[in-house]
Amino acid sequence: MNKQTDDYRFLCIASGVFMVAVLGCLALGVVWVRQSASSTAKQVQKCEAQLQQKRRILAHVNEQFAKAHMPSNLTQDTSSELITPVAGQVRWITVTDRMPAVERPVIREPALVSFELALMEGSRKR
Repeated sequence: MNKQTDDYRFLCIASGVFMVAVLGCLALGVVWVRQSASSTAKQVQKCEAQLQQKRRILAHVNEQFAKAHMPSNLTQDTSSELITPVAGQVRWITVTDRMPAVERPVIREPALVSFELALMEGSRKR
């Protein structure tokens, strides 16, 4: 009887230690998941702040671009400089496959447009 009691006690203690170990691991897992969610939320907030800043910059650039291309501003800036071209000054060029390679314009890559550069050039002329 004493042997069965000792085995029963050992089984209860071992079960208790096992339960505590499992609960401890689960608690650490919950803490890890919360920390991971918190760090992800901080990263999302940082990205949202950067996105909001980029949107503000884009809105500002779009506003400057729109102001620079308003017909009233364009006519003020160029009214004294531009004149209607004479018929002899206008040249229409068509590129055909039959043209010799020397006469064909070579376009290796598309032209890149920088609106900021265009705005800077426009502000220097004023």
